[in-house]
Amino acid sequence: MSGMQSLGLAISYLIAINLATLLVLGLDKILAAKGGWRVPEAVLVLFVIFGGIGGAVAGRTLFRHRTRRSSFTARLWTGAVISLCCVGSLAAMSTSLVPPHPEEEPRSAVALAQAR
Repeated sequence: MSGMQSLGLAISYLIAINLATLLVLGLDKILAAKGGWRVPEAVLVLFVIFGGIGGAVAGRTLFRHRTRRSSFTARLWTGAVISLCCVGSLAAMSTSLVPPHPEEEPRSAVALAQAR
């Protein structure tokens, strides 16, 4: 998979997870207003960990939902930090130096000897 394909896939994923997070927060707000079953906070935080921080912040602002709950705010931002650490780790691993293939080293040594 090329770099552009990977980037396109990552962007599509982030759009989808943020949209899903926004919709789940909207659903939870509707359910809260009706006094019915609620989406557990742990589920909302998992959406954030999987990349939905933008959707969560937008949903809280748009729906004015769970904004007074400092414990949820702390969990939300903790999930965002976990998500960013995971993304940073993946980015670091993908750009790390990979040792050369064993077959490539003798060729480069031969090429270096011929160049002298």
